[in-house]
Amino acid sequence: FGSTLISTLSAATMEWHMIQKDPREKMRLLRRYLRDNRVEPQVALPVEKQVLQRLSDREPLDEKDVLALRYLSAPLRAHLRFEVQRPFLTKHPLFRLWSSLDLQWMHTMCTQAVSFVALRPKDEVFAAGSAADVAHVLTSGDMEYWLHPETSPVDEVERIDVKHNQWICEAALWVKWIRLGRAEAVTRCSLLQVHADKMFSCLQCAFVINDIAVEYAVQFHKRVTSAHPP
Repeated sequence: FGSTLISTLSAATMEWHMIQKDPREKMRLLRRYLRDNRVEPQVALPVEKQVLQRLSDREPLDEKDVLALRYLSAPLRAHLRFEVQRPFLTKHPLFRLWSSLDLQWMHTMCTQAVSFVALRPKDEVFAAGSAADVAHVLTSGDMEYWLHPETSPVDEVERIDVKHNQWICEAALWVKWIRLGRAEAVTRCSLLQVHADKMFSCLQCAFVINDIAVEYAVQFHKRVTSAHPP
C-alpha cells in the first residue's frame, strides 16, 4: 500500500510541475520570438501582457478534454452531447419542433453540425463584410455587436449588447448572408455554433424534417427580401 501511495503522489507531483513549467516555457519562447524579430516595445509589451493573462486563466473544459468520454458508446455519447446543447438549441421553436418529431435525428445532427467555442476578452467572433456559414447562440459571458456606417445602414457607429440565448446570424442557415456588423467578446464567453452545410447534410436523411426546413427557409427568405432598413 505504501509503495502505491508514494507512486501516486510522485506522479501527481510530476504532473503539477509540468503544468507549472508549461506557461513559463511558452513565455520564454514568445519573448525569444519577439526579440529575434526585433519587435518594438510598444507592440511587444501588450503582446506579452495579453498572453501572460490568458495563460493564467483557467480554460473551460471541452468535450475533447474529457478522455473518459471516449469509453462511451456512440449512441450514449450522442445523447450526452444533445443534453448539453439542448437548453440552448430548443429555445428556437424550429429546433424544439424537430426534437419532438425525431429525437434520434437530433442526436445525430448535434454530433455532426453543432459545437461549442470558448472565447476570451477581445476575441473577434466575426468581421463585418464576411460571408456567414455558421449561426451562433451566446450561452455565457458578455459579447458586443458593432455596426459601422461603412458596412451597415446606420448613420453613426452603434454598439449592441448581445443577450444570453440570443441567436446571431441565424440567416446563415437559410440564405446566403453577408455579415453587416462585427461581434467581439467582452468577457470570457461561450458560443454554441450551428454549421449550415453540416446541418443540411444531416437533413438529407430525414424527409419530414427536411420538408419542414425547406418551407421554413422559403418563408425566411421572403421575410428577408421584403424587409427594409428601420
